[in-house]
Amino acid sequence: MNSTAAPLIKIEKLSTVFNEGKANEARILDNIDLEIYPHEYLILFGPSGCGKSTLLNIITGLLRPTGGKIEIDGRDLTSFSEKEKLEFHRHKIGMVFQSFYLVSTLSVIDNVCLPRAFSGDSSSKRREDGMNFLKRFGIEAQAEKFPADLSGGQRQRVAIARSLMNSPAIIVADEPVGNLDSKATYNVLTILKELNEVDKKLIILVTHDPSHLAYGDRIIHMQDGKITKIVEVLEKKSPSAKGDQEYLEEQQKIGKEWESFKEGILGKAWELQKKGQLDKDWELVKKEELGKAWSSFKEGKAGGDWDLGKEYELVKKEDLAERKREHISPELLALTRSFRNFSPDQVGTLLVPFKAQQIFSHIFFHIPEVQLDLAKKIFQDFIAGGITLEDFEKRLVEEENKGGAGWDHNQAKRLVKGITQIFDQVKKIDFANVEKSAEDTMQYLDENFHLKLGEMEKIKFLEYIKMRLENELSMDELLDLADRPIVKGGVGLDRRTAKKIARELEIIMLARYSM
Repeated sequence: MNSTAAPLIKIEKLSTVFNEGKANEARILDNIDLEIYPHEYLILFGPSGCGKSTLLNIITGLLRPTGGKIEIDGRDLTSFSEKEKLEFHRHKIGMVFQSFYLVSTLSVIDNVCLPRAFSGDSSSKRREDGMNFLKRFGIEAQAEKFPADLSGGQRQRVAIARSLMNSPAIIVADEPVGNLDSKATYNVLTILKELNEVDKKLIILVTHDPSHLAYGDRIIHMQDGKITKIVEVLEKKSPSAKGDQEYLEEQQKIGKEWESFKEGILGKAWELQKKGQLDKDWELVKKEELGKAWSSFKEGKAGGDWDLGKEYELVKKEDLAERKREHISPELLALTRSFRNFSPDQVGTLLVPFKAQQIFSHIFFHIPEVQLDLAKKIFQDFIAGGITLEDFEKRLVEEENKGGAGWDHNQAKRLVKGITQIFDQVKKIDFANVEKSAEDTMQYLDENFHLKLGEMEKIKFLEYIKMRLENELSMDELLDLADRPIVKGGVGLDRRTAKKIARELEIIMLARYSM
């Protein structure tokens, strides 16, 4: 950073208030003062909801502040005409987002060339420049493919190439690696570092990941709409990626933990549960040591030397009970660990069995594994649109030798009721009208979990649900905000209820994708 140069961006007493003067008024930015210099690598850091993305949207001209002033190259951004703002977006600033925002019906090269579609350049010149960026980022072989054919990391590199087509001096990146695995994250962060150091671009990165802080020149720490401190990085680091050896060591450690766990009381309880035997004669079992262990296990309490809540989640996510310890691609690991970051165009046939498994395990727990596996296969037919819900229920109770799952009628009705409830809510989710979708989801959660929130807590929770639907919050971040005390800006729910709500919303969003 060249502190002797004049600032490229100058912000004075900037504030943003939503619903000003109303009962649900929310102050998102409060009296922000900041100077940003040419060729700097600036990081806006803080928890979700602290105002960093709002500040970025004001810098890019996408959002007008309620008060204060922002100058870029000595010009007041808020005074720009629509034409001046358009020219600013075209030539001065390049934007990279978490969700890529590629046009699904255009090829990769056409997506990259899109910013210069109305520039007057010949199509051959645009294509030549676009291909040069694709070659630079190692994805020229994907030029004629469509976004749906690419991995998340490849799509983000396409998005970065697109942002550079008009040679902007400023690149803003809003959580650009939030949807990516570790290898793709490394590639994207390395590109941003190169653009800063080699191309001399001003980089403004928004992140809530503390591991990214050593890559920048200055860190702007934000909390509750304010800048709490500004830290200058004295020793910058380069992005690093987890290697295969480190990954294998991690898997071996998990394997050893599981071997230790399954030999103990809780491991035996887990095996019985999988076979559908644990609930048999429960009144007798629950009084014995095995029953007490199982109760603790389900409630997420510690037992012996085993951290039940944490490790139980680990075991479920990695499905270590039955599968071999083999090397898995980062993409499949990301899929098995979390479905929160998938966008609609990423969801294809690979997600159908995963979706069926997640919804099943969410609604139903005490079913013998063989019957559960049979039912999952039938459920995939329903998810893929091959059968109706009525057909699904009939096949659930049909005998196994006739192609059914052999379920009890009451079990089948209970499952279908749960599925119907979820899919009725799913139909109300409209990403084109997130405000209404958030209100409907809030009502659904309130009715199902009897939240009993105060008026201000309802307003907060509604905003957090909206942010989750817009993918501005992860499931874990929503859980943290729902569980956080009211005095610290949270909703104040107890941890167990917050977990259930966060999980319910993930299930709804998962079911909504690709519909």
